[in-house]
Amino acid sequence: RSAGVSPALGARAGETPALQSTINIRGQDFRFDPDHRLFEAIGGRTQFGLYRDDFGNWFGNNNSTWLWHHFFPVPYLSRNPLLPLKTTKRTLANYAAATRCFPISRTLSRFNDPYAANHVTSANSPVPYRDELFGQEFATSIFISEPVHNLVHREVLEPDGVTFKSHRATDETNSEFLASSDNWFRPAMLKTGPDGALYVADMYRLVIEHPEWIPKEMQKRLDLRAGADKGRIYRVVPEGAPLRRIPNLAKLTSAELAAALDSPNGWQRDTAQRLLLERGDKSVAAVLEHHAKSAKDAKVRIQALWTLRGLNALSSELLLAALKDSSDAVREQAVKLSENFARIGAPASSTARSDVPVQRAVLEAGAPITESLLAFVADASPRLRYQLAFTLGEWNDPRAADALLKLLHDSDENIRNAALSSAPRHAKTLLALIEKLPAEDKARVHLQMLQKLAANPPASAAPVQVIDRTSALTPDQKAERAKILARYADVSKLPGDSKSGAELFKANCAQCHRLKGEGTEVGPDLGMMSGKPAEQLVEAILNPNAAVEARFQNFSATLKDGHETSGIIVSETPTTLTFRAPNKADETILRGDLKELSTSGLSIMPEGLESAFTPQQLSDLIAFVTGR
Repeated sequence: RSAGVSPALGARAGETPALQSTINIRGQDFRFDPDHRLFEAIGGRTQFGLYRDDFGNWFGNNNSTWLWHHFFPVPYLSRNPLLPLKTTKRTLANYAAATRCFPISRTLSRFNDPYAANHVTSANSPVPYRDELFGQEFATSIFISEPVHNLVHREVLEPDGVTFKSHRATDETNSEFLASSDNWFRPAMLKTGPDGALYVADMYRLVIEHPEWIPKEMQKRLDLRAGADKGRIYRVVPEGAPLRRIPNLAKLTSAELAAALDSPNGWQRDTAQRLLLERGDKSVAAVLEHHAKSAKDAKVRIQALWTLRGLNALSSELLLAALKDSSDAVREQAVKLSENFARIGAPASSTARSDVPVQRAVLEAGAPITESLLAFVADASPRLRYQLAFTLGEWNDPRAADALLKLLHDSDENIRNAALSSAPRHAKTLLALIEKLPAEDKARVHLQMLQKLAANPPASAAPVQVIDRTSALTPDQKAERAKILARYADVSKLPGDSKSGAELFKANCAQCHRLKGEGTEVGPDLGMMSGKPAEQLVEAILNPNAAVEARFQNFSATLKDGHETSGIIVSETPTTLTFRAPNKADETILRGDLKELSTSGLSIMPEGLESAFTPQQLSDLIAFVTGR
């Protein structure tokens, strides 16, 4: 995410990243501004990039998960290193059989196929549809490509508090938005085009899996590069729908660009905004103000406001009008935009941008904006209250503490956490207010945190540097593993007893793996092994470090009080790390309590399992795992 593309929709208003020589991006995404040579770590780690809708929501996913929503902005969370928030994202598509997909291509034996055939295994490119060409029923749709099964899936969002739920479209309960009978069809990226169409980049390959997950013997029987000289781009449109003309925005004057911002097409608005910000031409302010007040589409009004902000031309009068807009979404963004007015005139330790011109008129505008914002504490929109809870942490106004106290009683836990992220600036006042409340008041549960914040306001938790203790296997160790694998080379030829394998699974595997509803999810669900060749499973069991997926690497942590823990890191935020290990509950620790974090680079699955299984027992186990 470049800071130059719709910067405000993805960032806190008025904030410029501090210049540092080294920035830790572990567990995070990043963005950069090439013009000013700025680089910043931000929230939103995903496997295949982040995607924004028209209202500032960011979405991501990974191979085996259709979609998630990054609902808790990391810059706000970073303000309070004592807030033990385990995750900043919510996984969507949680309905029954959500991982199921419906290809129309011939089912092939795959090499890396989680949850067995016809279940999501390669989800990527979760793109919100940002146009009106497809009709109103697609207004909240997100398209997701699934190249292993040769299809494009669709999830439909529905609001759920400060975030979303999602479901299949009613006419796609047993089908997909787009599917091909060609097994080489590999949709690898999706985009809403300038004409309103959905564009699909088809990688077009025989093999889509990463070679390191395919046994060497299988690789010899495959042409891993088949299709390297091919590839296609499809344009998907509703039948008979007239495509919008694609303008060359770079040739337009600034006034014409400002006019072009009033468009239902997300690409056109983003591009017009970027070009206007690059030019820095404030002469278009009047046109943008007209859009912000009068544009029919709330998406246009929001983008006009942020474009004015990017040009340092957003007036307090216009912001006050936006705070009274008929759209909850516009008012939510106006609350966020108000932070710049709160920061101006703040102490030097604040995050105010030094390049924002400070004018007396702007300083005086803070009072009426404050009055408008205070009225939102009891607003019906949970998303608006959520943003207000974040924004209060940028204020110096003492009334912010009173408002935060009310939000600490909100029925939505996410809103309460947002209020706690704002606590450091107002800790002493909040503490005094809460101490006056009855002992049974639920806001009092935060007393200990507030006492620590008030006594010694902490800086944000320092990035945790991971000590890499990885050591390559010696030639002798590799040779020893090869000998062990040779002893089990005939396992695939032995008839397996699934009933015996079930007992072996319970005794040796269930403490780390789930299968058919049994066991513990530390390592991968073994349902993903169905259909895999026995030779591959033998290697995975007896040589687990041949190919280690990053999420299953083992980490060790030492805390400042001497406590030690280890396991895989299942979740991390700017304030916490959550560890998972066999035979114990997940453990969440604050980053500020860490003394050392290290990794061996090895899998959490131990070597030496050959001592637990004879070749026949391993055949039995594989028969149970694969259902053969």
